[in-house]
Amino acid sequence: MKKAELHLITVGNSLISNYQKVVDDPKIKRAGMGDEIWSELIKRPLFLKGVYDFLCDNPKENSAELNSFLRYCEERKIKPQMCEIYLSGTQTASNEIALATIGKYFKELGCTMYTPPQFPGYFDKPLEIAADEFTKGITNILDRFIYIASTKKRDGYKVVFNPTGGFKAHVITSALAGFLTGCEVYYIHEEFKDVIIFPPLFYLPRGDELS
Repeated sequence: MKKAELHLITVGNSLISNYQKVVDDPKIKRAGMGDEIWSELIKRPLFLKGVYDFLCDNPKENSAELNSFLRYCEERKIKPQMCEIYLSGTQTASNEIALATIGKYFKELGCTMYTPPQFPGYFDKPLEIAADEFTKGITNILDRFIYIASTKKRDGYKVVFNPTGGFKAHVITSALAGFLTGCEVYYIHEEFKDVIIFPPLFYLPRGDELS
C-alpha cells in the first residue's frame, strides 16, 4: 500500500526532559542533556523500556514531536499508518534515546520509518571544533532535506515538515527546507498548544532584492 504523506520531523529532548520529571532516580532527574549518564543508560534495556512505557502512557503529553504529528493527523483526518516518517536528531546520547523511543512508537503505529544521519551535537567537544562541525552539519542537513522532499514530491507524495523539536539551528534548517521546496511546515505553538500550519506559499526574496 502506497503511503499518502512523508513527514520530515526534527526530534529534540522533550521526551527525556518530561521523563526526568517523573523518574525516581535523583541522578537521572538532575542530569543535563550532555551528561555522560545517558551514554550508560542507553545500554540498559530496562531503562529504555521505562522511557517507552512512559511515552505510550500519553504520547501527546510526553513528546512534543508526537503531539504535533498526531494532532496534525487528526485535523487533516489522516491515518498515521498512511504516513512515512523521516526522523532527524542530534549526535548525543540523550537524543539517541529520544530518537529510538519515538521511532519505535511510530513503527508500532504502522508508519514506514527512515532515520537519516544525525545532526552534529556539541556537548562533549571543544567550542571551535563543535562550531565547525555544527556549521557543516547544517549545510548537509539542509541539502538532504531538500533532496528527500524534492524526490518524494516527484514520486507523487505530499511532503510536510515538522520542526517542533531540536536545536534552534536544526529547527530553522528544517523549516527553510520546507519553504524552499514548497512544502507545508507545521509545529505546536508552545503557549497556546495549537497546531500551526504554514502553507507552501511562503515568500522568499530573490535577485536584486537581496542586494
